[in-house]
Amino acid sequence: MKYHYQYVSPRSVRIELIAIAKEEDEINLIYSAALSNYSASSIISKINFMDFPKVALISFEHADTLKQALAV
Repeated sequence: MKYHYQYVSPRSVRIELIAIAKEEDEINLIYSAALSNYSASSIISKINFMDFPKVALISFEHADTLKQALAV
């Protein structure tokens, strides 16, 4: 699977899938994999589809930031 990334802000990125999945669960897994290639320690917090299912704006949190928030 190939991806195209476009930086939007420190906590969001636009990801375009080159190939398209058929099942919604599969699409979510593919975007998670694409995000992990962009930022390995990140977890998706929101997916806004710009052109379903091919293009999405992904909001994410860094895993270490979430651990610190949960520890408080």
